[in-house]
Amino acid sequence: MDALVRRYGHNELSDDESGSPFTNGVLRIPFPERFKMPHIELFKKDTDPKEHVRRLPAASISSFGELSKAFSRQFFGNVHRKKSVAHLSQLKQGKDESLKRYLGRFGQEVSEIGSANDEAIIATFINNLQNGQLSFDLRRARLTSYADMMDMAGGYALAEEEEIATGGYFVHGGRPEGSRTKYQTKAPEAKGDKQKNKARDGRDGRQVYDPNTDQPRQRFQGRYTNYTPLKKDQDEILAILKEKNMSKEPTKQSTYARRDTTKYCRFHKENRHETSKCFQLRDHIETLIRVGHLKDIVFKKVDKADGQKDSRQDGRARKLSPKKVEDEGAINTIFGGPATGKSNREMTQEIREAMEARRDLDVNFIEPDPKRIKEGWDLIIFTEADSHGVDVRPNDALVISAWIGHREVYRILIDNGSSADILGAEVYDQLRLDRKDLQPFPTPLRGFGGVEVRSLGTVKLPVKIGKAPCQKTVLLDFVVVDTENWPYNALLGRPFLNKAKAVTATYALMMKFPTEYGVGVVKGSQEMARRVNLSVFKDREVYQVYAVTAKQEVREPEELVEVPREFELDPREEPEVRKDEPTEEVALDPEDPSRTVKVGASLNVHVKTQLVTLLRDYKDVFAWSHEDMLGVDPRVISHYLSINPEFRQVVQKRRLFNLERSIAIKKEVEKLLSAGSIREVKYPEWVANVVLVKKKNKQWRMCVDFTDLNKACPKDSFPLPRIDQLVDATAGHELLSFMDAYSGYNQIRMNRADEEKTSFTTDQGLYCYKVMPFGLKNAGATYQRLVNRIFARQIGRNMEVYVDDMLTKSTTVEKHSEDLKETFDVLRKYKMKLNPSKCVFGVPSGRFLGF
Repeated sequence: MDALVRRYGHNELSDDESGSPFTNGVLRIPFPERFKMPHIELFKKDTDPKEHVRRLPAASISSFGELSKAFSRQFFGNVHRKKSVAHLSQLKQGKDESLKRYLGRFGQEVSEIGSANDEAIIATFINNLQNGQLSFDLRRARLTSYADMMDMAGGYALAEEEEIATGGYFVHGGRPEGSRTKYQTKAPEAKGDKQKNKARDGRDGRQVYDPNTDQPRQRFQGRYTNYTPLKKDQDEILAILKEKNMSKEPTKQSTYARRDTTKYCRFHKENRHETSKCFQLRDHIETLIRVGHLKDIVFKKVDKADGQKDSRQDGRARKLSPKKVEDEGAINTIFGGPATGKSNREMTQEIREAMEARRDLDVNFIEPDPKRIKEGWDLIIFTEADSHGVDVRPNDALVISAWIGHREVYRILIDNGSSADILGAEVYDQLRLDRKDLQPFPTPLRGFGGVEVRSLGTVKLPVKIGKAPCQKTVLLDFVVVDTENWPYNALLGRPFLNKAKAVTATYALMMKFPTEYGVGVVKGSQEMARRVNLSVFKDREVYQVYAVTAKQEVREPEELVEVPREFELDPREEPEVRKDEPTEEVALDPEDPSRTVKVGASLNVHVKTQLVTLLRDYKDVFAWSHEDMLGVDPRVISHYLSINPEFRQVVQKRRLFNLERSIAIKKEVEKLLSAGSIREVKYPEWVANVVLVKKKNKQWRMCVDFTDLNKACPKDSFPLPRIDQLVDATAGHELLSFMDAYSGYNQIRMNRADEEKTSFTTDQGLYCYKVMPFGLKNAGATYQRLVNRIFARQIGRNMEVYVDDMLTKSTTVEKHSEDLKETFDVLRKYKMKLNPSKCVFGVPSGRFLGF
């Protein structure tokens, strides 16, 4: 540059005299007018670039390319090269390193790597992790995108922070003995073990991750060893601090942590945790109190130094930390579970404290105990308007729906008398949870009469209730039970009600609870409660139909109309024919006396002869096995699956069965194969598991869990008949015949293109249905559409049909054979078969929708 300046000053020098490495051709190029020399920052590495340029031979540089090449040769050792994936293999997670810190280090190194395969980076990341739940889940998930992996790991980092923020302890590296999780909560200390267990507080040198400072700390109880009791919750105090300009900027949270939209911290102004549980805000409040501020919000003056230990306060802090789950739940009104997972001494002490508290209230009640004031309560009231639209006569149970984990679950019973929260084993499986992850607990549950129920174990799951913005999410210790014929998917007892601060009103079938945005409301489903109540006693056997000369009122509430249930696979039971009307067996085929049907025993000889002759003439409309079912012609109807393309295909994790159930599944598969109802399939995109249901005769019924497929299919809103109207329509008819289709749904073919979507897995292989199976979301609507079409000329005149239950009615006894013949002609035309064991012909009364 000096040479150029001299050139600009018209100092004509030769190349040798100037000492410049630039040629005269470069030096003699004039500067533009009014040119000002720009400021050029010098090379600031190991050497001075000006000295380097002067060391170049004179007149050796004639272009910028030569200058660049010479410069690069000189400083070749300082060139920064892109790192390779092999470099990441050395980036191991430290034994005491938090997941948040490791994600930051790993992400920084990945940014310095050139083009690399995401799968290679993911494999390296998994191998570098300490053994734990995250490494296990990443291996099982088999992700192929680096972004997806970091998103998943960020969620675990957030869970790690929140576990510690709620009083838990995080053990860095390895997994706790007997568990697959990286989290370990601190167990409550016995009084005699206080000194012995001091090391557990972190004073043994073991580091515990602190999410506020992004650094390891000895223990996570905030900055101070004890805290001043407050009159107000942290939300209110934060508002006071902002008014007095005493708030401060919080420490920035991790960018890798997954945000939780159900929680909001007004201090951090982020969706990560609740304001009332913010440790940074609590530390800031405590600091202000100790320097003399905020005296009006404390219950007592702080007179202990920071370093002094308050044994009562420390003991209370320990009680606030989560206990290890060691409890189980029950089914009806339940005793057991986390609420009773204590020693006799602890429970005796609690009884004594409760008696003393009651005595204090009876003698003198001036002001609330500050130890018991934690959060403010909104005013929760129930009025007569809350019961509007509720039929209070049947005393229905409070049955709701809520989000458990990542799914919405229906048929959840709210039970104020249960000391445990219960989750059905079938629902647990449908939540894609592994039974190996259940925490064992040997204590049985006790229900009414002292009946014991053993659980499969316990699991922590979040439960979300209410509608935005008045929602609340609580973390519950569910007891998982596997019981036959339990009509509910889950039961929420006192632990849930206490955590959610929920108040129930069974008269209004409603539950209310306080939230940050006001009082949340959850209404019970009276329809759901009654359907559950019906299934307990006898599924679908509800209505008694009588043939009367004058129309009588036989009505049931509209809530009894059948609606598909969420976790219901095959709700149909093998019904028993009610023997109100005497019947007799009549052989349809003289060559095979075992093939019989039931006819009314009170019929006169002439009518009975006509009826028996008709039945024998139409014996081909009955099916005695699956082989007898020809099926309805697909040109008439077939079942289509309308799948929402936004849903991804699901291959359910295969379930294991014991020997007895495996044999039952094998026999059922062989029977369906021989009947042509299923076929073998390869590489299906949707795969479901089979589920076995015990029938009344103690045999197994095989169903398929189409939960995932059903969620992807929109509901077919084809209307089902109103049951009360069907019952009313039979009044005034003298003779009735009740019929039921043989495996009715299986008589309709699946659309060929949709067959493989019904695939299921067994020990024998993968199969899909060629016929419409039970358990599909819209199967009932498809069947009702069929019978409405083929019996269109008869329905309302001499026939009533509800899905696969059929009733032929006659105003006079003499006309019944004629009406029944019209029905049989339609059945024969469309090749629909009846189940002879579930049919009764020529009776004056009987049960409809119960055969």
